[in-house]
Amino acid sequence: MKSTLLAGADIIETNTFNSNRISMSDYHMDSLVYEINKTAAQLAAEAAKKHTRLTRGNPGLLPAPLVQTNKTGINVTGCE
Repeated sequence: MKSTLLAGADIIETNTFNSNRISMSDYHMDSLVYEINKTAAQLAAEAAKKHTRLTRGNPGLLPAPLVQTNKTGINVTGCE
């Protein structure tokens, strides 16, 4: 993320594609979803804050990701 911000990106996001209970259950890792997403968000926020300090105010923004799943035709409404 550091190199992305230094290259001039204003927005960064976590690489947590498929880190949801539906997708991770295929690998019996659904109990780790919260920890994976929380850690990824903390690392991204830390990188953005550090970048803001280094550039004296040019913030790196963190968008909230949409729920993505590796399942086709599944209703994910209401999933966390």
